[in-house]
Amino acid sequence: MSIASDALLQYQNLGITPPRAEKATSGKVNSKLLNACQGFEAVFLKQMLDAMRKTVPQNGMLDGGVGQNIYKDMLYQQYADKMSKTANFGLARLLYNQLSGQPLEKPLPGGV
Repeated sequence: MSIASDALLQYQNLGITPPRAEKATSGKVNSKLLNACQGFEAVFLKQMLDAMRKTVPQNGMLDGGVGQNIYKDMLYQQYADKMSKTANFGLARLLYNQLSGQPLEKPLPGGV
């Protein structure tokens, strides 16, 4: 028995219906859900960029200290936010399609 079917049986035994994602009406985009999906993609991209940044060797001569680290962190956060809205990475679209139950038919402005 899978976890999903076991959880469904527990809901049925309690006599309640399991929670479901709110479906968007036909042809309409749920902007709150889309923004949440883009936010999740931005968090994922930020983690990926931080991991990539750690692989670059630091030279003691050009090391700017704490101030430079804070600036780089803010810069990479902006990169992640911009990439989640324009780079067509695909994670936000995939999450939106799964949670809304209705696929995004055409690309939205900004590349999602």
